[in-house]
Order: sequence, then C-alpha cells, then structure tokens
Amino acid sequence: MKIKWYWPAKMLGLVKDVSAEYNDGSTYTQVSAKTGDVFFYFHIAVPFVLFVLGFIIAFLNAGKAKEKFLRKAFNIIIIIMLIYAVLLTVGVAPYFEFYPQGGGFIDLTVFENITRGIYMAITAFSLWLGKTVGFRLNKER
Repeated sequence: MKIKWYWPAKMLGLVKDVSAEYNDGSTYTQVSAKTGDVFFYFHIAVPFVLFVLGFIIAFLNAGKAKEKFLRKAFNIIIIIMLIYAVLLTVGVAPYFEFYPQGGGFIDLTVFENITRGIYMAITAFSLWLGKTVGFRLNKER
C-alpha cells in the first residue's frame, strides 16, 4: 500500500499540480527531472542524520534518571523501526511515495520491498550506533 505524500516535493518546487489545465476530473502532476536525484541524496543522508541526532541526544544528557528514560525511548524507537523494516521486507507495511513515479514494464515489487526493508534496518542501526557512541563518550567525560 502506498501513502502518497507529495508535500515535501511540492515545497521544494519539484512537483507541480497541473490538473487545472485538463479539466477532466483527473489528477495530473508535472515532475521535475531533478526529483529522483534530490530524493536519492535525501535517502543517503537520513542514516547519517539519525546517527548524529542519536549521538547528540545521548551525549548531551544529564543525570541518571534522564539517561534511563532516554535509553528506553531510543530502544522503543529502534524496535519500532526494526518491526517496520521486517514488515516492509515481507510486503505488508505501507510505504511512503514522495513524488509520482511512472510504472515500468517489469514488476519489481518484491525487490523494492526487500530494499526498503534493508534501508529501514540500516537507519535503525545508525540510530542505535549514534546512541551507543553518545552514551559511551558521555560516561568518559
């Protein structure tokens, strides 16, 4: 199941709604040629951003009670991400479509589901790694 969320691409000016030009009741969009590259770089950046975010939050915490809460919160988020990764790999979970994409002649949904699941597992791992490094360096201060 796809969840079509074109708002980020519309805000970046990559997708334009041209339905008013046709007046037949259907939805038409015009997609920039740069859209695939922009979202490719966005997907590459997400694990690094999660690592840095996890590191900063874990490193800058203060106090034992806060550390216990942060560890539980991080673990819950990581477990949810891993469950979503497994569901994506199986093909059960919904995924987000950030811009309209044309269909091809060959159906690659199984391959796409596996790569989406692996990508989500990589993002969960990068968040775990950032959290772990942050807490360990915080102990050494």
